[in-house]
Amino acid sequence: MKNSFSIYSRKKKKNGLSVSEQEYLKQILLAGDPQCHTLRHNLDISKRLDKRPATVTEMIRKLALKQMVSYTKGKGFSLTEMGKKEALSILRRCQLWELFLVKELHMGREEVRGSLERLQAIVCDKLMDRLFEYLNYPVFDLYGEKIPDNTY
Repeated sequence: MKNSFSIYSRKKKKNGLSVSEQEYLKQILLAGDPQCHTLRHNLDISKRLDKRPATVTEMIRKLALKQMVSYTKGKGFSLTEMGKKEALSILRRCQLWELFLVKELHMGREEVRGSLERLQAIVCDKLMDRLFEYLNYPVFDLYGEKIPDNTY
């Protein structure tokens, strides 16, 4: 019987975003101000993801077509309201998975980094609610950063 669900799939997820697109949204959120009003430039994200600026520009165009970012050639880009909500959701999933892997499964922080990008791509509200409950409703991640609530 063929497995219909794989966390390692590069295919689009329930939210219509690939794993790579989700990682870009998260990095744009983390690189900007909390209100997401600052225009970012592709070099900001290029450095964060260790990607060529042309590669970043192409992804920003894709995200703009999906209305996740507002992009003006030569001026920069910022998250749209929809993009900000999605990025906060992705960040929350990443933080909860990292807490679970490190605190409950006793994996090292460095050991889990490679898995987080894939795990954060799992879009299942019920699963994340159960994980949040299992972790006893944490407010902060392993680094003392606030975990976004799920009311974005």
